[in-house]
Amino acid sequence: MRRLLALFVASAAALAPPTKPVTPFHVHVGGGKLGLSLVVPAVAASGVNFAVVDTPKDPAWAALAKGSEFPVRVNGVEICRLTAVGDGRESACLLYTSDAA
Repeated sequence: MRRLLALFVASAAALAPPTKPVTPFHVHVGGGKLGLSLVVPAVAASGVNFAVVDTPKDPAWAALAKGSEFPVRVNGVEICRLTAVGDGRESACLLYTSDAA
């Protein structure tokens, strides 16, 4: 019974709301046409900070330089700007930070 009670107390503590507010952050795996044209605009519109992670199958990803910034455009309209994190040769990570977050 004591073990059950200890398990219950530990579980309740783990489920308790955090004492500090948590800032949401979204990670999307896949920077293809679907990810960049549908997911990125939707997440950017929400104001949540996010990252797009992918393997550089496309030679364009390998050309990314660490710290470089580029726009994401859908139908010619700039949706947001992403900053490259890493060199793009083995993995690519694009980071977005909203003005609101």
